[in-house]
Amino acid sequence: MNTLPLLDSLIRQRKPVYLADVSHSPHWRAHLPGHDQGSWLGIPLMSGNELVGIFSLGSSKLDFFTAAHQQTLETVAAPIAQTLQTVLLWEWRHARNAQLSALTQRVLTVQEEERKHVSRELHDEAGQALTALAINLELLQQDLTGQSQALIDRAHDAVVLTYQTLQFLRNVASQLRPPALDSLGLDGALEQLCKDTARRTALPISFLAQDVVEPTDTASLALYRFVQEALTNVARHADASCVQVNVYRAGRELCVTVRDDGKGFDADAHLDNSRTGKLGLLGMRERLMLVGGWLEISSQPGMGSFLTARVPLEKQPQDG
Repeated sequence: MNTLPLLDSLIRQRKPVYLADVSHSPHWRAHLPGHDQGSWLGIPLMSGNELVGIFSLGSSKLDFFTAAHQQTLETVAAPIAQTLQTVLLWEWRHARNAQLSALTQRVLTVQEEERKHVSRELHDEAGQALTALAINLELLQQDLTGQSQALIDRAHDAVVLTYQTLQFLRNVASQLRPPALDSLGLDGALEQLCKDTARRTALPISFLAQDVVEPTDTASLALYRFVQEALTNVARHADASCVQVNVYRAGRELCVTVRDDGKGFDADAHLDNSRTGKLGLLGMRERLMLVGGWLEISSQPGMGSFLTARVPLEKQPQDG
């Protein structure tokens, strides 16, 4: 049995309900216990054809509300219903976005664990097998002394191909999950990345880490890829003479900055117009947003560039 028949009637009929004397209604006590005298007016809050709420007014006086009152309240109810509908829609979208964000985080965590597993299998198991194969082929090559040159050349080609495959396998494993993240932590991995990039490109890169707190695995990988992409862009496009990479904690965030003194670029144009081909910035921003982070870009033609990546840290105990 419905314990709120007045509201049920209003909801079903979607029309105002007026009680000039609530004491004459057998269902009133079930509606508002403790208020057993006076008059009551209920107005449905309609947004289009959808009921989003109820406007309920009561008075201790009998037959207090007039037709003019009802007409005025129905007029007021329209904008109230629209506002309420907007608030409800915003709350629904906010809740949906929060659910999607949580789901994305779970998916990223599962993906990261799987990548870590595959990377380890490629680097350790398959890598060790290929290394053993290369050594055996080299020993076999030594035993071919006095054999035909064609056979010796074929064995040499097999050794070279094996080492090339091994290097390719290591590169794939590193793309899936840089081993340095697990062995050195984020700051150590970034420092190694800067040294390797500087050696490969002959571009002076300075690195400084201060008060670093390890974020989640997915956030660490996002920051690593951010620096990797930023350094690649500087080496290819910036015509810079030096680069600075800093890692530091700022409250509940871990920040990584990449600054260069190169020719700079129009950041807004690159972000707004995908036809420029500069999709690296969009990729950086999207990757960071997936882990709750953000990318800040400051650059102008002829003024160099300054990129800051921020990711939230898990709750840390108070210092001291």
